[in-house]
Amino acid sequence: MSYEVQTYDTMNGWVSRETASAVWRNNQDIEVDLSTTNYPISEIAITVHSSPSWVAYREVQGF
Repeated sequence: MSYEVQTYDTMNGWVSRETASAVWRNNQDIEVDLSTTNYPISEIAITVHSSPSWVAYREVQGF
């Protein structure tokens, strides 16, 4: 599976934070550290670029 995580803030617009390929396993978590962002994030987009495209995202957590 290939995926990309983007964030949106009013200063920078949409910014790609992580693009990676991984072997996906059932209930496997993907963690992306967004603590280096300088502006409050108002939106997060997760895009799957290749199989399995049926992957569902159950939860996005922010701390």
